[in-house]
Amino acid sequence: MKYIKTLILVCFVGVLSSCSVSGPYVAPKALVTKNSVGTKVGIAEKKTYFGIMFGSADLGIVAAAKKGGITKVATVDSEIVSGLIVTKYRTKVTGE
Repeated sequence: MKYIKTLILVCFVGVLSSCSVSGPYVAPKALVTKNSVGTKVGIAEKKTYFGIMFGSADLGIVAAAKKGGITKVATVDSEIVSGLIVTKYRTKVTGE
């Protein structure tokens, strides 16, 4: 009986720990090229609900640069903000 209780406790802890989230992580900006950072910013983003993406979305560097009118990319910042219902994916590009 003691073995079964221990097994159930280990399984319960394993299930809970596999679903844990430590919080949103935002990576620091990285210089992609030797171009100057500039003043223009382009953002491509998409939200998903319950892990399902409705419609299509281009979250790439080129799409973000086009939205910001950027021809020379300097930095790229990729961000994922995850919640219980909504998850937001964002690609942010700076340059000239």
